[in-house]
Amino acid sequence: MSERVHLFDLSERTSAAGNRYLSGWLGKASVVAFLDREADGEVWNVFLSTPAPKPSGDGAQSNASRSPFTPRKRQPSRPKRAMQPGELDDDVSDL
Repeated sequence: MSERVHLFDLSERTSAAGNRYLSGWLGKASVVAFLDREADGEVWNVFLSTPAPKPSGDGAQSNASRSPFTPRKRQPSRPKRAMQPGELDDDVSDL
């Protein structure tokens, strides 16, 4: 008898247009499945996509090679700018 392995979960959702689809995660890959309208019966077309790599600006270690336990470098804080009178006077009539 073979042992079953749980790979990932998919949740059924409905798009703004009213179409059913499935979505979830497989590690860092996004999983989506759409009903094949041309197939006989209920057939799902499954697609995986990975996030685009983030560009490294100053040659710092990429997140993929950095341990989650490695502390991040602190970014220098920006000097605070004094706000001018009336700068936050937004129209609140739409609230």
